[in-house]
Amino acid sequence: MRELLAPAGDLTRLKVALLYGADAVYIGGKLFSLRSTANNFSINDLKKGLAFAHKHHKKVYLTINSYVHERDMNKLDKYLNKIKDIGIDALIVSNLGVLTLANKYGFTIHLSTQMSIINSEAINFLSKYNVKRVVLGREVSLKEINIIKEKTNVELEVFIHGGMCSAYSGRCTLSNNMSNRDANRGGCAHCCRWEYHLYSKNGELISKDNISIGSKDLNTFEIINNIKADSLKVEGRMKSINYIATVIRNYRLLLDGKSNVKDCLFDLKYAESRETTQGFLGGEVRKKDLIYNLNDNMVNQNFIGMIESKHQDMYKITSKNNFSLEEPLLVIGYDGSEQVLTDYELFDETFMTMNINIHPGSVIYLKTSMKLKKYFLVRKLKKL
Repeated sequence: MRELLAPAGDLTRLKVALLYGADAVYIGGKLFSLRSTANNFSINDLKKGLAFAHKHHKKVYLTINSYVHERDMNKLDKYLNKIKDIGIDALIVSNLGVLTLANKYGFTIHLSTQMSIINSEAINFLSKYNVKRVVLGREVSLKEINIIKEKTNVELEVFIHGGMCSAYSGRCTLSNNMSNRDANRGGCAHCCRWEYHLYSKNGELISKDNISIGSKDLNTFEIINNIKADSLKVEGRMKSINYIATVIRNYRLLLDGKSNVKDCLFDLKYAESRETTQGFLGGEVRKKDLIYNLNDNMVNQNFIGMIESKHQDMYKITSKNNFSLEEPLLVIGYDGSEQVLTDYELFDETFMTMNINIHPGSVIYLKTSMKLKKYFLVRKLKKL
């Protein structure tokens, strides 16, 4: 059975990802993570996340995937020593020096996509150093993945969904040079997604619209059953709860044969997203796979919020978008349930009945006869 692996930028996202169908999550600590602007996990949060995951018979992988300089090695050694006994299921590393230290403390080791591993000879060589799994470089095709799988006994992990970097396996220096932020040490400024003007050699403006040099997001709903990898990885430690729950829920349904590609693609529209592509998995990347003209039309505002807690017979939600009073709502449960709410009441933070439309950031209490649970999602019912 292939593992469905989800991102988690904090403890809440970890729980949401696992509840909505992920078999494992990958997270970053406060140090040595490529998503330094995410909330990330303190050692105490790591312990809480591990306890929750293991209670549900699932796994947690910690990323130590920033590029580590000589000046960092002593600090890294001390950090690994602190976390060696808390039960982390694997470390995801992108550096041979980190690999050596991880072996010193007995961690299970996964090699990051940042190592640009794209052939079986490299995998078989690295397997001598107690490497259990390799996250293949983003540049491999579907055909190559299946060939590599036949030539190695090491587990293979492949990205199946989410943002992609324009640089080779994420080894980008645009951010370093344009904003003095090191992309390979957690500071990426996403320069490839900035808006640019295109000029000719003569200095004449060519493009009427601003352009981008970034890639569309990866989406493998249509080819997921052809990917012969041990772990299927969704990108997005910076993504919203709604995005993580929606994407993981639909891949889980698809992998379990409980939904179809058409329905999954439609439901994905309810998550904030760019246009999508199959990237290198479909073969050579072409112009259609790049963003060029920036388009915000994909971002919808149908997500209301997540059930955060229960107060007597009411459910607390912090609204993420506007919605009108008495507007029909749809509640999505991690247990597979979908409930339409037409008969409900709304109260404010002081538990007074609300009589105005709801705005983003509003704390509301939803009263309904239906039985809801913490971490259920609430959307507007209206069609896209």
